[in-house]
Amino acid sequence: MRLNKLFIATLLAFSTLALQSCLKDQEDFFDESSSERMQAVLENTKAVLTSSDNGWIFDYYPDRNLSYGGITYALKFDDKKVSVRCELSPDMEETSFYKLNTNNGPVLSFDSYNTLMHFFATP
Repeated sequence: MRLNKLFIATLLAFSTLALQSCLKDQEDFFDESSSERMQAVLENTKAVLTSSDNGWIFDYYPDRNLSYGGITYALKFDDKKVSVRCELSPDMEETSFYKLNTNNGPVLSFDSYNTLMHFFATP
């Protein structure tokens, strides 16, 4: 009985060693590492965001089914800050901070409170 268990354990150990890959050198598909490519994307995105003289416009729909209509925002980016205007208060402009970071891909986040940007998030 004990010899049978030893034989099975040896057979399992041998089979796991026999199934490993012999390929040790794998070709790279890209010239740069993933972190270098991600940094290049972030730098390019920041250059595009800050290059517009008139800023950027986006429509925000508070409902997933687009049943409430959209709210139009106008954003003007500089190096670290964004100036926000919204059709909810056309005469009001607020400035807050933004940053570009990585979270399984490039992410634009507005990391300081802005009453116009966070109108639908305020309880």
